[in-house]
Amino acid sequence: SNYFSLSYSMIPIIAPFVGGILQHAFGWQANFVFMFVVTAIIMSLAFFKLPETRIIDKSTRGNLKLFKLFSDSIKVLCNLKYIKSVLGLALLWSTIPVFSILGPFILQNLLHQSASVYGVYALLIGLGFFCGNLVNGILLRIMNKPGVVQKVFKKGKKIFFIGGTFSYIVYGTIVWAFT
Repeated sequence: SNYFSLSYSMIPIIAPFVGGILQHAFGWQANFVFMFVVTAIIMSLAFFKLPETRIIDKSTRGNLKLFKLFSDSIKVLCNLKYIKSVLGLALLWSTIPVFSILGPFILQNLLHQSASVYGVYALLIGLGFFCGNLVNGILLRIMNKPGVVQKVFKKGKKIFFIGGTFSYIVYGTIVWAFT
């Protein structure tokens, strides 16, 4: 999981560099061709190299039981803990594309900064995201004891809430909505 996060955190650092080179050399359409090729390679590797993780008992081996598959999916989708986790992760990860979309507009049109200022901010946020993932992996290995991670997570939520409330009081807006 941490390797996935580390690789994902490299995207905002590397993508503007690679995209700029491709656009300069071949035009803006080259970025879409590049993304298609990379996606096709990743999907092919995932399809052929990743093993099935679902446990199949001997009675159903070789048979695709659509009703069992459907009922298992319904059980997962009705699990409140699963729904909360998915919604939380979706909101958390949505900050990355929101910043990519709103960041240039806010910095250039509202704050009258240049595009290079946005590039610096994007680079710093990407580096911060990468360093945070590195520290996260180290801390999870150190604190891998029952209940410790949950306590730290609860304290982190409180700090996040207090910081957000403070920023709302001081700045009159929710600052993390723009990050």
